[in-house]
Amino acid sequence: MKKILIVVVSVIVLAVAGWLGTTFVYSSVTADGVQDFADEVNGPESEQMGLDLVSMRVDNYQKGLFSSSVSTTFLPASMYKPDALPDVEEKAAGLPLKHQIYHGPVAMTPDGPLMCHALTITTLDRVNLPTKVLIALEEVYGDEEPFTVRTVVDYDGMTRMTLA
Repeated sequence: MKKILIVVVSVIVLAVAGWLGTTFVYSSVTADGVQDFADEVNGPESEQMGLDLVSMRVDNYQKGLFSSSVSTTFLPASMYKPDALPDVEEKAAGLPLKHQIYHGPVAMTPDGPLMCHALTITTLDRVNLPTKVLIALEEVYGDEEPFTVRTVVDYDGMTRMTLA
């Protein structure tokens, strides 16, 4: 009986360790993927992707084991200054977004566990909006989000997006 208990506990410990290790790897891969996407949008291949009019800046990346938070800004490509802090003009012209990324292999999302590589919930980053824009948004939407984009990245790299 004691041997069975030891085997069961060992299997559970190994399963949890495997899940945590895989989650850590997925978290790291996702962090690299966000920066790779920004590099593609801002790089010479952006024209081939139809993104040559837009640039993307990763403003903040808070990496976590089970989830990460990312702030990005999309702005006209003509205003993009690599490695420079945003100025007032840039803030007025940019579209600030916040992304909450839940890492797989079993992402612990607000809607419950989801088997995937990652789930990203993207919303408007109201904190970084100009005051006039923020006031106008609050008049129309109140505390509700004007949009939410949910992106699921499957294990094979396939991506599904829903806009609400």
